[in-house]
Amino acid sequence: MTKQEHAKYLTDKFKEVALPKYYAGAKEHGGNLWEVPTLKLMYEARSEVIDQFVYIQTAIDQMEALSLLKEEVI
Repeated sequence: MTKQEHAKYLTDKFKEVALPKYYAGAKEHGGNLWEVPTLKLMYEARSEVIDQFVYIQTAIDQMEALSLLKEEVI
């Protein structure tokens, strides 16, 4: 795969997953994101960062557990 192919794959995948999430969020929150007060946006963004950390750390923990399991078997 070339750099250009990889970049296209990533941007295509982003559009594929981001657009439906955007529209679902707009429907759920009942408004236009650009009309939400800045401080509320910041609180929402902070909450999303916390969610990301929790998901990433949990995935790391799972991967480390699998690696340890694999090493014990060998």
